[in-house]
Amino acid sequence: MKNKAQNQIDNAEKVGTFYRERILPDQQEIGRFGRQHLAYFKEHRKGTYTTLLTTGKLNEHLAEIDCTATELYHSLISKLANSEGITEQLKAADPPRWVQGVEIIVPPHLVHLEMNLI
Repeated sequence: MKNKAQNQIDNAEKVGTFYRERILPDQQEIGRFGRQHLAYFKEHRKGTYTTLLTTGKLNEHLAEIDCTATELYHSLISKLANSEGITEQLKAADPPRWVQGVEIIVPPHLVHLEMNLI
């Protein structure tokens, strides 16, 4: 007989009846973009959401989306900041001007990323 670590299912007795309990693997932390994708799934892709949830792959999928979107976001902002002259040297020399420059760049590109990736 397989143990519960091998088949990821455990039998539990509740009020004289045995139920099968699924043991989920450790869950990865989901960031902003993963949570937004989850909300999109729940609202617009209910079948996909249910399938991923019941197969235990939802968290893994959302973590992958979050990681990819976060990397793309940081890469995009870094490239745009450098092209606009918003560098680490400016940050050290004139912090208020650096913050102002970053605040001008980030919002429109964040919206673009959210609409196209998520």
